[in-house]
Amino acid sequence: MPKLKPNDVPLTPEEDALVKAGIAADPDAYELDDEWFARARPSSEVAPHLVERYRRSQAKLAEESRESAKADGAGDHVAAKAS
Repeated sequence: MPKLKPNDVPLTPEEDALVKAGIAADPDAYELDDEWFARARPSSEVAPHLVERYRRSQAKLAEESRESAKADGAGDHVAAKAS
């Protein structure tokens, strides 16, 4: 299992049993075990073209956001404080 993030709250044994029962009841679902995680590979290895497309789209959104902030003067107070 992957490690929990600092603010994550682990399931109680009762909650874990309910989750496992739900997985077992669904023929299309299966529990990801240590073996699955050991075989897992980063998305950049499996589908690098999709990762690159995603990164380009995020860069474009960030640039559009910066341009929008400049256009409506949202960044002016930061520049004024720096001078």
